[in-house]
Amino acid sequence: GSELTGNYGLRNKIQECAQKEYMAAKAREEAQSNPSVKADELIKKVKSEINYTHMIWGIGREDRREEFITSLLEKLDGLVKNKDMSSEQKLQNLNVLLQEAINIQEPGAHNFKRIVKDVFEKAKKTPEFSPHAQPQQKKPDNVQPQNNSSPVAPEPKMQQSKSVPQQDSDETKGLLSIKEEDWKKAKQYFHDNPQAIKFAKKGNEVSNSFIRIEGEIFAIKSGECLGEGAFGKVKILQNEEKVNFAVKIEGRGKRGNDDAELKAMKLIGQLKGEAARSYGKTFKGGYAPEKLYTVMQLHKGKELWEQLYTAQGYNKNIDAEKKLLFAIKAAEAIKNLHEHRIIHADIKPQNFMANAKNDLITVAAIDFGFAKILPEGQDKIIAEKASGTPGYAAPEVYHREYSFASDIYALGVMYQEDFGIKIPGILSYDPALRPNMAQLLDQLYKKLEAVPHLSNTTKDLIEQRREDAKENQQQKTEDVKPKDNPPFVELDKQKALEGIESFFAKGEKGIKSLYEDYHKSQAPVAVGRWMSNLHKDAGRTLFGTEKKRDAQIKLLSDCITHVNKDPYIGMIDKATAIYAILTKIESEIGREHNSRESGMDKMIKEQKQNLETAYPALKEPGNAAAIQKAGVDVLKKVYPAESLVRGMKNK
Repeated sequence: GSELTGNYGLRNKIQECAQKEYMAAKAREEAQSNPSVKADELIKKVKSEINYTHMIWGIGREDRREEFITSLLEKLDGLVKNKDMSSEQKLQNLNVLLQEAINIQEPGAHNFKRIVKDVFEKAKKTPEFSPHAQPQQKKPDNVQPQNNSSPVAPEPKMQQSKSVPQQDSDETKGLLSIKEEDWKKAKQYFHDNPQAIKFAKKGNEVSNSFIRIEGEIFAIKSGECLGEGAFGKVKILQNEEKVNFAVKIEGRGKRGNDDAELKAMKLIGQLKGEAARSYGKTFKGGYAPEKLYTVMQLHKGKELWEQLYTAQGYNKNIDAEKKLLFAIKAAEAIKNLHEHRIIHADIKPQNFMANAKNDLITVAAIDFGFAKILPEGQDKIIAEKASGTPGYAAPEVYHREYSFASDIYALGVMYQEDFGIKIPGILSYDPALRPNMAQLLDQLYKKLEAVPHLSNTTKDLIEQRREDAKENQQQKTEDVKPKDNPPFVELDKQKALEGIESFFAKGEKGIKSLYEDYHKSQAPVAVGRWMSNLHKDAGRTLFGTEKKRDAQIKLLSDCITHVNKDPYIGMIDKATAIYAILTKIESEIGREHNSRESGMDKMIKEQKQNLETAYPALKEPGNAAAIQKAGVDVLKKVYPAESLVRGMKNK
């Protein structure tokens, strides 16, 4: 199927399923002879997940992850090989090992800790491990290594990072009691020291530390953090007017204006400001010459993950209504980002703040560390490296491709795995076949309407949505009146039709000549990648890229010739069929890792743009299946099945 449809990743998915079946069969065989097989299965799964995630992520210059991963995998191997331990003892030791890894205080361990933490959270969902997944104060009793190949993890150095403290009401969360004289001291200090960023509590006889960001002074809440990760921590701030904010503290310098995270927070109004000061000490396991303070909007509530899960596993107290409301609010939070051309690129329950007070539920997206800004006129971007959370990331992300559809896919994984909600088509490997945000919200609201005994607040929400939909439909009807259409739209369409007619009239030589013109003007991309790809480009020149281009040009030419000759095919059907063939070739090029932009890709994109301008229905996601079928039908007529098989054998 992948040869005809262009569904990249399909072959890998089949291999992944086959591997799972093989491992399951192997585990069943081992179960007959090994009494601790359940624990061993889980440990192997944890080991495999850690190793897989490690391979997917790129390694930075200061990253010692390889060293830490190797050490941890050896210890996990030792647990599996130890035949004298019971399942109970092995699971206790697995918990100790993972806790210690998460809390390791070593330079270059940031990404290692993030990987282990994500895997640990997944392991906690399993029924056999969840009773053991608690912070350990000491080693389990009677668990000593029997030989050198079965080490037992030492006692963790510290507890896991604390979550948001629960308080009696959200209105009081973060409110600080700052004495008036402390505010006066802070103001005087910053007046006397215009370049200072922090007025420390230590040594100044004040109840709290203070920072100054872009001219405004804030008091920092002492003690616990709102959240803490591998790279920094988040605390509560309060200004003199008793308005609460959050501050993210990191061991780094001030970011430039091109930083995607800053841009994203500015676009949606979450950023208050940032400032950096000299530090020169160890912070989060590494040397930090500077400390960065980023002040942002404070979201009430706690992580969506904490709403969905408890220490014992899935939170069974969440009813269907509440679950769907969380799902809808999460989708609306991402919709707001997309309206500002922001791709979140790391959607998972840990990256939403959810607040549920009686029947009123709010959800906000947080952590824009991997966010991408999508330029106007583009529907996707190619990043310099793949980033995100394996398991939630869309298939195309592993090819460094990001779009609104990749966010939709991640929402689909979250809904299916963490909410138990299935949305048809959302996990399609082809981004064009996934529902858009409006279609996704429609499906979620339909599921919500089907829930019996809804609260009055939820009924009002559904009714309000219906009224908004009527108003939007009425507005659309007014917008499409002929008097409102600017004259240049028709001119653009006419120009596109002329371009299509010219392209369809070219034979194989004409298309190749056009391709060569684009090829000469191709531009280098991603300067940091060109050296690593140089040998690949040389290999393609010698062993097949030009042959591949010739084959693609011939395919396109033959398909155009076929639709032009058939007197029963109308212009719209011709455009649909050729659009499908162009998409197929574009998909093939997308799977190549070129260090230079492809001339063929540029030519394909321009022709597709002409077709979309002349026939806007081609862009509609709902028509993707019909377009794909039209392309397959043309391919079958141009190249019969036996020639396709022959071509595959030749490859």
